[in-house]
Amino acid sequence: MDKTKKITIRKKDIIWNYIGTFVSMGGSFLLLPFLLFFLDSEELGLWYVFLAISNFSQLLEFGFTPTFSRNITYCISGIQKLSKDGFNSQFVGQNIDWHLLRTLLKTAKIIYCLIAVVVTILVSTIGTVYICYITRNMGGCLHWISWSIFIIAIFINIFFLYQPTFLRGIGDIEGVNKATTAGKLFQLFTSILLLICGFGLIGAALGFLLNGLLMRIVSGLRFRGNKEIRNELAADKTKITFKEIKSVFESIYFLAWRDGIVQLSSFCTTQVGSIICSIYLGLSTTGTYSLLLQIGSALCSMATALAKSFMPAFQSAYVKQDYEKMESLAEKGLVGFWILVVFGFVSVVFIAFPILQIFKPDVEFSLSLFLGICLYLSLWNQHSLCCNFIICTNKIPYMKAYSISAILSTLLALILVQALDIWALIFGPLIVQLLYNNWKWPTVLSKILKTPFYLILKKGFVFYIRKTIAIFRRSV
Repeated sequence: MDKTKKITIRKKDIIWNYIGTFVSMGGSFLLLPFLLFFLDSEELGLWYVFLAISNFSQLLEFGFTPTFSRNITYCISGIQKLSKDGFNSQFVGQNIDWHLLRTLLKTAKIIYCLIAVVVTILVSTIGTVYICYITRNMGGCLHWISWSIFIIAIFINIFFLYQPTFLRGIGDIEGVNKATTAGKLFQLFTSILLLICGFGLIGAALGFLLNGLLMRIVSGLRFRGNKEIRNELAADKTKITFKEIKSVFESIYFLAWRDGIVQLSSFCTTQVGSIICSIYLGLSTTGTYSLLLQIGSALCSMATALAKSFMPAFQSAYVKQDYEKMESLAEKGLVGFWILVVFGFVSVVFIAFPILQIFKPDVEFSLSLFLGICLYLSLWNQHSLCCNFIICTNKIPYMKAYSISAILSTLLALILVQALDIWALIFGPLIVQLLYNNWKWPTVLSKILKTPFYLILKKGFVFYIRKTIAIFRRSV
């Protein structure tokens, strides 16, 4: 194991990535009918507010997760010294620096512990004040019990983030998605059982807690089960000093906080609508809007799964300056995304909506509203995927643009909400993103790959057409 590891994406990595994404998103779809049936409109709206807060709290790890993952990939690809920005080819060696990898892991554990404590304090105070305000007309204490369970889940999910982060860094996409699958299936089983038994919102919250807990347990087992890497790490007996941890932290933090700003901005431009809706349009409308947003987000998440499974291989190819491989991965990932978006949209409209209508006849599944949400999310996810490829080069040139766009998107939605009602939550962000981000970052990726963006898409479509023809000929 002295030699560097060339990360390649195996077929079973891609298959498990889709299994994990499908179970994660599909599990949410399967849970939806039970949530619609057993929760009233206000409880459903509150449930989506809980999820929005949980998603927001994950952002407060502030970019450390993707930054740690990238640097772990660099480390096992031969990097001997971490760089704050980009990487220095002079520090690329033929062997893995196991002491540096150990230092990375220890630093990750310390940082996630600190973040988990700080986030839990913030959510327990500011978050509780917000929940108190929007539930002022709800009686009883069941929603407070549910909220307490959510706070515990938030702490666990952040505290053990280093485990799936390490797995992604070493290219173990299969392991990450096995953990995701196990956690989601357990949540699905537990939540449905508790909802049927009459636990209501508490049952849904408990399922969410157990999902995160089991996912972290399985990730930990997979983490310790990699005997090759575990043995090499254990063989390094050199003491990790505070100076080394400080040095790693400084290198990581330089891009991490920028990545954190990007994630926070992404949240504002895709998910903050649920919070605006809960304040201005009420919990019932929030439930309807958030339901369509969840379905659209799930659809796009499944569509981006293929491209995201290529990221470790793209990073490894960048370290080795294999631009042909980088371009090939970008072509397959971006075009695969659009093919899956179209297929997913058709499936939702003609299959998912009719089924959900049976469970909750009084919920309106507006086709025009869903189309608007999907159009916005698809364009946003395309430039987001381009940015994911860009940051594999350990550079993050889009932080300012994301930040400004997030602020303008939120402000425009707030300005338009009185006049356009729920449509303001779509048109506000869509207008802002079309003005810059939607076209800028595909252009930047094109410059990195030295290929026009239209040609990247064209080559990707040609690849899938040829693949489809070859499969058809074999089947005939």
